[in-house]
Order: sequence, then structure tokens, then C-alpha cells
Amino acid sequence: MLRTEAMHYLDRAFPFEVYKEQLRRCNEDTAYFGLFRTDNNEQVSSKTVTDRYVPHTTEDIKKITVDCIGAFEEQGIDEHLSGVRAWFNKGHYVCIAPPRGVRKRVHVRDAIYPRVNIYAPLGGQGSVLINCGWWREKCGNLAQPVCVEGIKLNFRHTSSLEHNIESLDKTILLDSWSKLRVKVREMERNSVKFNDAMDIIFSEPRTSRNKTRHTNRIEAIAKRIMNEREYHTQTGKLEGLNFISGWELYNGVQGYYQHDAPMRSAITRSGDEQLHELVDGTSWIRMLKTKANKHVIAAEELALAS
Repeated sequence: MLRTEAMHYLDRAFPFEVYKEQLRRCNEDTAYFGLFRTDNNEQVSSKTVTDRYVPHTTEDIKKITVDCIGAFEEQGIDEHLSGVRAWFNKGHYVCIAPPRGVRKRVHVRDAIYPRVNIYAPLGGQGSVLINCGWWREKCGNLAQPVCVEGIKLNFRHTSSLEHNIESLDKTILLDSWSKLRVKVREMERNSVKFNDAMDIIFSEPRTSRNKTRHTNRIEAIAKRIMNEREYHTQTGKLEGLNFISGWELYNGVQGYYQHDAPMRSAITRSGDEQLHELVDGTSWIRMLKTKANKHVIAAEELALAS
């Protein structure tokens, strides 16, 4: 039933295909091609591609979605994986996850839930990427670790695209959530000194203006961690910070950049729904930027260091 519902949902979310058309200049063909939507003929991306570029189709996205759902079914957690969301923003974005109602019903303390994310940008923006991550209910964070091996698949837009999608290796999808949970436990066991961690992750500022920004950033991260400690143990603000777990470190830095840090295309929240969900393409863009942020990656590396 879930697969059928997901297919109908994606048909509604993406009621068009993307086609490649050779671009002309002064009535002569060029060596470049543009990508356009079939429903309104609008150009998908301002970037051009070559004749070797193979755009993916809506059917490709549906095939990937079905395989991802199937992988979770084999893990026996499909009853909780019934939420599918999708956007189009210079490409297809699909998120497969437990719906909010299920999460609220079974939520206990610092719970995390699996989210399989499909990023399929078009027009030279990147490859088709399938990535397993986690949603942290406490703070509305969608984490996409980059230092954990075996949790993602990547397909380039070449002549082999169709074959790669058709023969998608579901073993990686099957194992990804288990691998992430192991890494979370490692982060929880590891301990780091807060000040030392900040010195490692963030370089020493050179100007007075940068020093002010640096100080504000460290204080914001510390406040995040202390607030969460107070939420869980009622001791955070009184004890202050000295040694923290790798889990606290990663979520403090990652949460700061996903929610608080100044960033282009910043998210403006206006209600409870926006606090707990990625509700539009802008939110996804910010999440993707957070994933690639060098400070977040440094925090992940340090949190996993034994």
C-alpha cells in the first residue's frame, strides 16, 4: 500500500518530465544543451550540458523511491516509514521517513528516526544521490553525516545512468540505518573538552570583527548544548560546560548551522510545523549546505574520534 501511495504522491508532485534540447545562437546549433520542463517549457537550470549528459526521469525517481521503501520493509520497520515528501527545485528532492504522528506517539527522550533522502539535481548541478540520515526529534535536525561509509549511493548523469538505477544495490540501503546507529553510540561514548573542541573546529580569528563573530558563535553552540542538557537532566545551565560527549558536540555544531547561523536562503520559521519539518525547497537547500559545511564535518570527525 505504501509503495502505491508513494507513486501517486510523486505523480502529483512531479507532473512533468525534463527534456534536453540543443541551444542555438544566430540560427546555428551550438555544442551546448539546455534542460526544460515538458509542462511549461521553462528552463530547469541556467547551466548548460553537453550531448553526453543524460537527464534522469520521474520514473527513475519513482524506481529509486520504491527500492528505498523496500529496503526498510526488509528491516521490518516499514510500518513506521509511511511519510513521503517531495519538492522540485532545479531537480527532484524526495524524503522518505516516519510521519510526524508516528514520531510523536513513540517519541522517548533524545529519539532519532531514519530518513532516506534522494537528491537528484539537474543541469550540471550534481549527481543523483541517495543518502540515509537521521531526524532528531528533540531539535528538528536532519543530519546527513559524511564521515560514515556505506550509507549513500551516487549516480552520474551519463549513458550508464539507467543501468545503475535499474540495478541499484539495495544492500547499502539495508545496512545504512544500522551503521548510523552504531556511529551514534560511538559519539555518545566519546568525550571531548568543549574549549579544546572549539579550538580544533574553528580557527583563531584575525580581526576584531571576526573575533566578535567567533565569540558569538561559540556562545550560541554552548547555549544549545546546555539547553539540551537541562532538557534531559535538569542540570545543564547550572553545571556549565567542561567535558561533553561527541554526540553533544556534533549536535551542537550541526544544529547551530542548520538553524541559527547566518546563511543565504535562510529559513524563516512562522509556526510549529516549520519548526519540526523541512517544509519547502529553501529548507532543503539550507540542510544541504549544513551537510557540506567544513565546521560541521570537523565536528563529526572529532565526535567519532576514539
